[in-house]
Amino acid sequence: MRQAFERELGTRVHVPPHHNVMGAIGACLLALAELGPDYESRFRNEPIDPARLATRVFECEYCPNSCDILEVTDGDMLIARWGGRCGRWDLEE
Repeated sequence: MRQAFERELGTRVHVPPHHNVMGAIGACLLALAELGPDYESRFRNEPIDPARLATRVFECEYCPNSCDILEVTDGDMLIARWGGRCGRWDLEE
């Protein structure tokens, strides 16, 4: 792919060593620009103990969508929830 670009553009194309995560890095930079420098992440940077993780699925009865909501907890702490279409079950900051 790089050679094809170089031929077409007539110049050398540099491919960084971690090219496979450039999109993720770019998304992080855009999010940081949107959220501002004072944003505090909920990223815990600690090992996950699978024995503490639990999941449950329930059907939301809040609206006619009847979405299946998947909830993940680590001990007593809710860490993820998804599946809703209306936003009712989004985690709050």
